[in-house]
Amino acid sequence: MICEKVYGSICDEEVHARLSARLGGYVVEEVPFTWDETHKRVQRKVGSEGTEVGLRLDEETRRRGLRNDDVLGVDAATQHVLVARITPEEAVAVEVEGADPLAVARVAWEVGNTHTPLFAGKAPGTFAFPLNEPLRAALERIPGVTARVERAALDPGRLVSSGEAGHAHAHGHEGHAHGGSRGTRAVRGRGSEAV
Repeated sequence: MICEKVYGSICDEEVHARLSARLGGYVVEEVPFTWDETHKRVQRKVGSEGTEVGLRLDEETRRRGLRNDDVLGVDAATQHVLVARITPEEAVAVEVEGADPLAVARVAWEVGNTHTPLFAGKAPGTFAFPLNEPLRAALERIPGVTARVERAALDPGRLVSSGEAGHAHAHGHEGHAHGGSRGTRAVRGRGSEAV
C-alpha cells in the first residue's frame, strides 16, 4: 500500500466516526517509526499486522513530521487503518524542579544552542531530547535540573523546538546536515484510500 498524506488522528472523534461509518468495524494496524524517520519523504515499512507500506510523504507532512496516531491510510478490503506509532528510543529525560522559569529557560537555551530538537514532557518542567551525552552532562550542572538517559517516544506532536532537524544549513562555518538521509524505495502497489 502506498501512503502519501495524513488523514487526521485516529484519536479525533470526527475521524473515528468517518472510519466507523465507512468500514463498520476496523483494525488499527500500527506502523512503527523512530524519531529520525518521522520527517523522511520516502521510506518502506511493515505494519504490525504484516501490511507492506510505502510512504511518499507530501511536503506539509514531511515538514511537520509524522505524529503518534496519524492515520496514514485505509485498506477497505481488509478493514485495516494504518496508524503511525512513534517507537521509544534512548533519549535524555529532563526534569526542572518546581518548573522554575529561569531553569526552564536555561535548559531551552542550552538545548537550542546545540540545534537539538526539544520535546515537551507530560508534566510541567519536563522535557526530552535525542540522546546526547555531553548535553545531558551540561544540563546536570544547572541547579534544580535532573537529566537522565531513558527510553522515550520522541513524538513530533510534542516538539517544542525543531532543532532545525531534517535539513542542511550553514553557521558561518562549513554547512552540516541534521536528521537522517538514508533513502529507501517505496513499495509498489495499490495506494491507500482516503478516509
